[in-house]
Amino acid sequence: MNQRETRKIKREEREMFTSPTYGKLNIQEIPEKIRIFFEGHVQYDAPVQIIVGTDSQNFDQTKVVSVIAVICEGHGGIFFYEVTRKPIIRDVRTKLHEETNDSLQVAEQLVGIMESEKRYEEMYLNCPIAIHIDAGNSTKGKTR
Repeated sequence: MNQRETRKIKREEREMFTSPTYGKLNIQEIPEKIRIFFEGHVQYDAPVQIIVGTDSQNFDQTKVVSVIAVICEGHGGIFFYEVTRKPIIRDVRTKLHEETNDSLQVAEQLVGIMESEKRYEEMYLNCPIAIHIDAGNSTKGKTR
């Protein structure tokens, strides 16, 4: 089994995503909800973009939240989030690496689903997908 297959299995074993609008969904159902949002906002002269990001916080374990946000600037958005827990990660660099890896896994799955079905073609070609990485060089932040 190669690394890509291992990541996909890992992602499928996780909890469902939650949306305040749609409730609980697995990742296979999310592109359809994004397509509906995209088609409902094509009329506006504003781009629709998809942003994937992950953040974590330490408690007795490391709580990890991955988010898929779909935004039409000036016209709202929808989002989906997934909460998982991992053994505690104390090293900031390791946490940042894990968060980035989780975001890339989510985006990779979304892209795979959108590429595989013709009904997502217009959305896939016209919605940029960005990965938000919570890192910086601020003297106040932990990832400087």
